[in-house]
Amino acid sequence: TSNGCANFELTEGSVISVPLASSNIIDFLDPNVKLVCVLNWDSDGDKQLSYDEAAAVSDLGKSFNGTGIVYFDELKYFTSLNSIADNAFENCTALRVITLPESVKSFGKGAFAGCSNLEKIHLPEGMQKIEEYTFSGCGIKHLTIPESVTEIKQHAFSRSSLEELVIPKNVEILGQGAFLSRENLKQVDMSE
Repeated sequence: TSNGCANFELTEGSVISVPLASSNIIDFLDPNVKLVCVLNWDSDGDKQLSYDEAAAVSDLGKSFNGTGIVYFDELKYFTSLNSIADNAFENCTALRVITLPESVKSFGKGAFAGCSNLEKIHLPEGMQKIEEYTFSGCGIKHLTIPESVTEIKQHAFSRSSLEELVIPKNVEILGQGAFLSRENLKQVDMSE
């Protein structure tokens, strides 16, 4: 190996150099997500985002607000995130799947508001409340709220596409209008 390449000598004497894959570089499924991440958090200027660079991010701010991102499974590598900022992914209307790191304990107001095509999100255990308008106008249809959640604030799921929702026994406060205008809501499990 030399210069980050593996050199292979063929039987006729020619040499082929193949670049080695860096095991520290995140391979993004969505090029729009990669673009936003590189523009904001590529600290070494290599036009890539490493696992280390992602793990150092503690605040997304509004970097993704209103962008055309579709898949963001790689957010799980942002392990220093304790919260998702107010309106962080608001109006990301193309967003379908997002995977949160287990370190996330709270969402800001309207964090996923208007994500009308959001199909899949897993809420990490350890979250304590779901803020106002967090999933307002959101496309998510099935959601299980973690056992650690004690409060669902006002309008948290208003105008969302929720059909099934599991609310744990620890939820003590349901804010006014938490499920306002939810004619699609068919099943709410509060059996615990």
